[in-house]
Amino acid sequence: MAFITMLIGIILAIVIPLEQYVNFLLLIGASFIPASSIIISDYFLVKRRYTDDILYNKPYKVNYSGVIAWVVGFIVYYLLTYKYPYI
Repeated sequence: MAFITMLIGIILAIVIPLEQYVNFLLLIGASFIPASSIIISDYFLVKRRYTDDILYNKPYKVNYSGVIAWVVGFIVYYLLTYKYPYI
C-alpha cells in the first residue's frame, strides 16, 4: 500500500505544475493560520476553559466573533500574499 501511494505521489509531482502546488500551500496557510491564532488567543488570553458539559451537552452555538475574526485573517493573509507581497 505504501509503495502504491509513493508511486501515485511521484506521478502527481511530475504531472502537476509546481505553481499550482505553491498556491495550494498558500491556501492552506490562509485557512489554518487565522484559525490557529483564534484557538491560541481563546485559550491563553480569554482563558475560557471548556468542560465536557459545555462541549457535549449544550446546544450548538456558533461563535460569530470567531468566524468574523477568521474571515478577516483569511482576507488579510490573501491580500498580503497576492496583492501586496512587498509589504
